[in-house]
Amino acid sequence: MSTKDILRQERDDKTGQRFHVYSEMLDEDGDVYLELEGFHFHAASSDAMVTGNPQLVVRLPREWAKKIGLLTGEAK
Repeated sequence: MSTKDILRQERDDKTGQRFHVYSEMLDEDGDVYLELEGFHFHAASSDAMVTGNPQLVVRLPREWAKKIGLLTGEAK
């Protein structure tokens, strides 16, 4: 049995790309998780970073950034 509370999700059957925003019901901190599938990404661990913080960069097509809500009210 899953403890995920799905907040938002969408899938493109043509490309296989999808996003999934969820929370864990048993997570007392109330964190929200973003799961991406089928997108290109770059990851660096803390030893490769000047700041000492891990980094994850995901390359999203503009259409997907809009679907997720990252680009609202964007001028064209």
